[in-house]
Amino acid sequence: MPGEYRTTLPYLAVQRLDRDAVLPARSHPSDAGLDLYSLHQAHLLPDCVTRVRTGIAVGIPPGYYGRIEPRSGLAAANTACRCSAA
Repeated sequence: MPGEYRTTLPYLAVQRLDRDAVLPARSHPSDAGLDLYSLHQAHLLPDCVTRVRTGIAVGIPPGYYGRIEPRSGLAAANTACRCSAA
């Protein structure tokens, strides 16, 4: 049915490690991934590696993998690149 989304994917186990952590969530039901939030503002410099704390731990189900990608609007405006994969 149009506009209806169904999934048989397993649940993603997320543990809050910091009381200020924001849990990952989809902005829209049709989003392919979850939005991830940092605990603090970070300054990302070109060609530099920066660790950004999220305050969460994620349990990736067997047979799946986690990947962190830049937001499309942020990437287009600031030429952000892929940050990490787990």
